[in-house]
Amino acid sequence: MPSNKSAQDKGTFVLTLPLIVEDQVSWRLAKALDVSLKIYNATLDTARKALQRMRESVEWQEALKIKDQKKRNERLA
Repeated sequence: MPSNKSAQDKGTFVLTLPLIVEDQVSWRLAKALDVSLKIYNATLDTARKALQRMRESVEWQEALKIKDQKKRNERLA
């Protein structure tokens, strides 16, 4: 039975190793990762809100109605 994978697809493997560090280093890493996650989430939220505002704009809605693909792409760019 033929596979759905293309000839170039290869399996992916993930190796998880424990990180052995001192308590103080562990605490600093946890804080740094927490701050990074907060920055990522704030950036993602801002981008999602901007996308929503764009989709709700009158200009965007009008541009989507243009039948000619080239003109529509120019208008949406």
